[in-house]
Amino acid sequence: MTNDSSDLSVKIKWKSMEGVSTKWITLCLLQLAGSVRSIEMDFHPCDRNCVAGAPARWCQYDFHVQWYESMSKACYNCPKNITDCSRPECIPLDGVERPIVTVNKIFPGPMIQACVGDMVEIIVHNHLPEETTSIHWHGLHQRESPYMDGVPFVTQCPIQPRSRFKYVFLASTPGTHFWHSHSGSQRGDGMFGGLIIRRPRSEDPHRRLYDHDLPEHVMTVMDWHHQMGTATFLEHHHSNGTNKPNNILVNGKGRYKSGNAHEALKTPLAIFNVKKGEKYRFRLINAGFLNCPIEMSIDNHTITVINSDGGDIEPEEATSLVSYAGERWDFTVHPSGEVKNYWIRYRGLMDCDQRFTSAYQVAILHYEGAPDPTVEEPEGQVVYSNSFNPGMKINPLNEGSEDNGTLNIAELRSMEPLSEKDPSLKDTADFTHYLAYDFYRIDNPHYHKKNLYGFNSVIEKKRVLTPQINHISMKLPSFPLLPQRDEIKADTFCEPHKIRNCSSEYCECTHHIKVPFSSVVELILVDEGFAYDANHPFHLHGHPFRVVAMERVGKNVTVPQIQALDRAGLVKRNLKTAPLKDTVTVPDGGYTIIRFHATNPGYWLFHCHIEFHVEMGMAVVFKIGEDADMPPVPHGFPKCGDFLPPFNEEMAMYDIYNLSQIAKRPSTLPEQLPSESTARENPTSQPSTAATTTQSSNSQLLKKGTSSNVLSSTITEEYNVDLSPETTTTVNLPLDQNKQNRFISRNRNEDNRADAEDVKINDISSILQLLQGNIIKTEYRYNQHEAAPEVEGTTMYNLLDGSDTNQLSFTSKSPKENVVPPRKTSLDELHFAFIPIRIRNPISNAISGRKNVSDTENEISRTLLTAGKNYLKSDQIRSASSTIKSHVHLTVISFILMKATMSIHLWNIF
Repeated sequence: MTNDSSDLSVKIKWKSMEGVSTKWITLCLLQLAGSVRSIEMDFHPCDRNCVAGAPARWCQYDFHVQWYESMSKACYNCPKNITDCSRPECIPLDGVERPIVTVNKIFPGPMIQACVGDMVEIIVHNHLPEETTSIHWHGLHQRESPYMDGVPFVTQCPIQPRSRFKYVFLASTPGTHFWHSHSGSQRGDGMFGGLIIRRPRSEDPHRRLYDHDLPEHVMTVMDWHHQMGTATFLEHHHSNGTNKPNNILVNGKGRYKSGNAHEALKTPLAIFNVKKGEKYRFRLINAGFLNCPIEMSIDNHTITVINSDGGDIEPEEATSLVSYAGERWDFTVHPSGEVKNYWIRYRGLMDCDQRFTSAYQVAILHYEGAPDPTVEEPEGQVVYSNSFNPGMKINPLNEGSEDNGTLNIAELRSMEPLSEKDPSLKDTADFTHYLAYDFYRIDNPHYHKKNLYGFNSVIEKKRVLTPQINHISMKLPSFPLLPQRDEIKADTFCEPHKIRNCSSEYCECTHHIKVPFSSVVELILVDEGFAYDANHPFHLHGHPFRVVAMERVGKNVTVPQIQALDRAGLVKRNLKTAPLKDTVTVPDGGYTIIRFHATNPGYWLFHCHIEFHVEMGMAVVFKIGEDADMPPVPHGFPKCGDFLPPFNEEMAMYDIYNLSQIAKRPSTLPEQLPSESTARENPTSQPSTAATTTQSSNSQLLKKGTSSNVLSSTITEEYNVDLSPETTTTVNLPLDQNKQNRFISRNRNEDNRADAEDVKINDISSILQLLQGNIIKTEYRYNQHEAAPEVEGTTMYNLLDGSDTNQLSFTSKSPKENVVPPRKTSLDELHFAFIPIRIRNPISNAISGRKNVSDTENEISRTLLTAGKNYLKSDQIRSASSTIKSHVHLTVISFILMKATMSIHLWNIF
């Protein structure tokens, strides 16, 4: 509790507890006392001890994404007054002011902690004024919930500014994970946080190696830039700006000494509290942004590595641990030395090393009973050259298995032999794919114009090399592959074997690899190493994988060389105890071989986790299984994509949002329309229905060049439809299977809190009441383009695909009888029209008899497109053919509510 200028604030921190009632009582008493200005709480009901057999919980969070500023006015006199650095909403970072993207104005963002089996719900509120966003739950494989993976244009549309998106998934994968933005450079600007899924201690094979597993021992490290990620990207790729990180942060804290300063600002450091004689489990998360592996070590202490990316491994003792962007490591620490404070050292490698920025950082291991670490820091001055401790190193940078004093990933062992339990470790994989990559010296048109400022035309430091997989840059489509997979066409994906000259010219496309469901896939990742002595960590969404081999061959290598080594038996695969991971590095000039069992159907991204590299297209998508294997799209799931309305001479004056060029309206509407009902009394009886269509012999169709796209008013369509509850109805429709009629609807029932089951449609008065009372709304839009326009929340069906019948059967639900007669109206407010409908698969199978209709009853009942009985007089009809270039028979009756502005709203009768 602190007292500053008579404003009292309190920060309350509780360890995990089963109940929270006493906490709330305490808070209420403090607030009632009137002396507390603000209360900051860092507990959550799901942050608890995980006990075998205990009931699961529903863990709810609200994430408010917004731009903010480090060292803002909320920090007052920080760091000169060190207590000011702990004020609410003060984010000092390393003392350098810059814009940041935060969640709930904390850095890192809120930590999610749950037990295996909990349901996690996060509502993301995007307050960014001009940017979309999304969140990936790194380490969770989203089985049965692939739409929650958080990858724009793969599993979802990006979350638009000023909108919300709810993620819901099962906490099924125990381990140390993290969440982060998967949009642009937002992760590097601060949008990330821990995600810890614990299992009951009795189920942890390492439970005897530690006494405590505490939230305060989560250690999140990342490279840090002193300007926004987008600015860094643009300066580097379009000019000669640097892409080298300025610093390293630990749990969002650190210090920075600029080149001209005598010493760094005394901003707060991360402090980890321990007690001598106790054993602690630490969880390390590398949320790195660019190419900056981080080596961590603790003065006078060893660590025991026990887990990586959620996969348990045989304990390995080491002095230091190297982590790459996207990796997570669990290790234990046994404080047994002198009671004092010790430095924890973090040394940046690759683009952070002494060749570039010499980025490093420190934190403090504080023994209970030692001096206050904010007053008395550990002994010795740390600089880049001594920011590590020599000794056994795990996960080294660009070293092979024969290097002494190191252990690479492939040399670690899973906790128990797995060859008989895990199909991915069988002798021969079902499919093997070589994924070779490097930086290539080509004219990438995004950054070099061959005849203006081509790659070879500019000075060396302004040349941008292009990172690619198999000489292809990933270009995702304008719509998400998984939820809008029905819009994928033959030319959506590229076929690499058909692409030519990509080794010398720039190639980009939607690069995907199709994998049969339940097959075992082996990926041989090859870092050719011809451009730089670099390093790339790769992350697979949707599946964990086994790391069966890793080796550095030389300064550079080619796929044929590795294939020759493999044929000669010189590539050694560990098919017994290969460790389980989801993120792995590849030695420069070497290879890493991973295997996974493709049991999670969907579209899953595989990409380099260095942000600038994936932004440039260093990625590939795996399609696991067929569309039928994938879970159904959630109801109302957002859609997105291109909007490219067609243009031709006949439609030149046509505005899809304005019907003024389409229909001429009669001035009056009859006061009473026919209202006879044919609903049967017995809902279980089979209806006797006949839908007939008559067309006057003197009907006039549209004439080319006319300014009005309407059919002649002499056309009459008549439908005799039994709308009894709980019955099956057959409607004979005069449908032309050669026409490309398109239909899209956006269901707005949620806005009006009513569904099709809430009303009984038994006469024309009821229909008019529906129209006037806004009980059921469905908005339609049309086009004649091959790809129908995407509208958020749409549902599409196909009536005619593969069907040789014009009969539509459907089952209607039992509605309530609560409709009142409508008021008198005129045609200035209401206008009838016929509209073309096309219903898409899989409903077509049910319609044509290849599938039981009841399987799709729910969908059909919500999109039932029939109404009325012999009530439209020929002089009252205006049939709009706004979407069809050629003339067709228009089939299903719907309604158009006309406003004074002539804007179009079409109402569907269920």
